[in-house]
Amino acid sequence: MNSHFSWLFLYVMMGQVIKMKDLLMVLPRKMIQRRKPLPERYEFVSYTKRFHGPWITLCKQAGYTAVEAEMFLQDPENIEENFVFVIDQVTHKLVGIGGLIQDDAFLTKRSCIDCVSVDPSVQRQGIGSSIVSALVLKYERKPSKYPIYVRTDIAYWPSIILFSRLGFTPYLGQSKQATKKQNEKKWEHATNVLREKTAS
Repeated sequence: MNSHFSWLFLYVMMGQVIKMKDLLMVLPRKMIQRRKPLPERYEFVSYTKRFHGPWITLCKQAGYTAVEAEMFLQDPENIEENFVFVIDQVTHKLVGIGGLIQDDAFLTKRSCIDCVSVDPSVQRQGIGSSIVSALVLKYERKPSKYPIYVRTDIAYWPSIILFSRLGFTPYLGQSKQATKKQNEKKWEHATNVLREKTAS
C-alpha cells in the first residue's frame, strides 16, 4: 500500500499538473520528546465500532480504498497498538487518524508513518502535527535501530512543510525504488516547487 496523506498519479493545483514524486523523509530518534497538544475541544481516543463510517472516509481521503480500510480493521490488536484516533469532544465525531505500518521503501521493512488524515472542516488547527508527534512517540517505545520515516509527495507540499517543522529531513540516500542521485534530483525538484508555493 502506498502511504501518507493521499496518492494520485497526477495532481492538479492552481492550473498546474505536477507529476507524482515518491519522496522520503526521516526523523532522527529522540527528536520529539513529547506529544504536541491537541486544540482544546479535541482528544485522543481508542477505536470503537461507531467510528467505522468516518474511518472509511478518512482512509479514503488518505488514498486508500474502502476495501483496504476494512483490511486494517481485521487486526484489532494492530489498530490499538499502532494507530491513533482524534475526536471532537463537542460533536463526538472522529476527525483525525494516523498509524504506523511496516513499509519497504528501504531494503528492509521499517516503521513508516502512514494514513494520516484530518477532516477538512478542522484542518489547519494543529491536529495533524499532534497526530504525527503521537505516532513518533509510539514508535520510540519500540526497539529499533532505524529512524522512523514517512513517504510524501510534492503534490501535497503542505505535508512536507508540516513534517519539516516537526524535524523530519529529506532522505537523499539510496532507497528500494531509487538511487542516491535520483532521490537527490527528486528533492531538488521538490525544493524548487516549495519555494514557488511558499513565495506566492
